[in-house]
Amino acid sequence: MSIFHTYDIRGIYKKEITIETAQQIAEAVATMFKKGTVVISYDGRHGAEELANAVREVFEKKGDVFTIHFTGLATTPMFSYLINSLKAVGGIMVTASHNPPEYTGFKVYGRNAVTISGTEVEKYIQK
Repeated sequence: MSIFHTYDIRGIYKKEITIETAQQIAEAVATMFKKGTVVISYDGRHGAEELANAVREVFEKKGDVFTIHFTGLATTPMFSYLINSLKAVGGIMVTASHNPPEYTGFKVYGRNAVTISGTEVEKYIQK
């Protein structure tokens, strides 16, 4: 079963979602966004901070085209608010929402905090 879903990207932490997965997703999203301000946040899930830091590192390497707002621990509504208030091109929130504790994942939002499907992000993953 794929980790890429209609509304998000989610899987079992350290089995399906790893640091490498986070980096691949960040690279794909950077390709989708091309340039601009991005917001990166995470929730209280086990490993979420580590995964968010991996996402941040990918965008930092592209510092000439991205301005990063790393909020750290935040709720999804706070994350969405920042995308809008900063007029960001989008962002990545490390979260698994309502799923069981062994899961983690990513919500990807574009301009105006519009959800970008996990299946759309998957199209940009370098195989």
